[in-house]
Amino acid sequence: MARYCLDFMCLHTSKFEFIKPKIISALFIRKSQILEMIALSNKRYGYILISDRKWWNRLCKRHEYNDRNYVFVRRNRVGPCEAHKLFFYVKKPVMQIRGVADFVERLTGNHKELWKAYGHETCLKTFNEYTNFLQGRQIATFIRFTDLNEFMNPIPARIMYRILGTSRVPRGGKYLNRETVNQLTVGRRSQVGKVQPKGFR
Repeated sequence: MARYCLDFMCLHTSKFEFIKPKIISALFIRKSQILEMIALSNKRYGYILISDRKWWNRLCKRHEYNDRNYVFVRRNRVGPCEAHKLFFYVKKPVMQIRGVADFVERLTGNHKELWKAYGHETCLKTFNEYTNFLQGRQIATFIRFTDLNEFMNPIPARIMYRILGTSRVPRGGKYLNRETVNQLTVGRRSQVGKVQPKGFR
């Protein structure tokens, strides 16, 4: 956009020297900021969340066939601030990426206020269960997402690690660039279906 503005001024201004240097500088800075935002978006295009079988099963059971928002609860200030896709890696004994969803937002704050506003979107049945899960922490993170899909052909850990180029995923999760997201989803789009309420064993 900045290049377009400069070209336009060059064509329609008889004396280019009348254009103030500050304006030109601002335009180039703006272009640089836009490019940085695009690069950051591609770098943080996806995110892997680590879950255990219990919470994944609950998510599957409460899922209905619509695009309502759901919440993945984390202790303290962890999880993606921005992303497009969320991948759900179910740890031992499953050790597979079981599903993918569209990221909505990350909310971090007082655990009581978050529960009051979004507790109904979580997989936790009661406030007491929620506080027990937080283990006494006063700050919680709610990762909201929609359009949850389960891979009919899950991605085993060995393939996931090969694609990621690492031997482990941090407990707090991991950002994925756009290329990695494509590698995890290519060839699986036709094998992705809505999560069934029964989940998996």
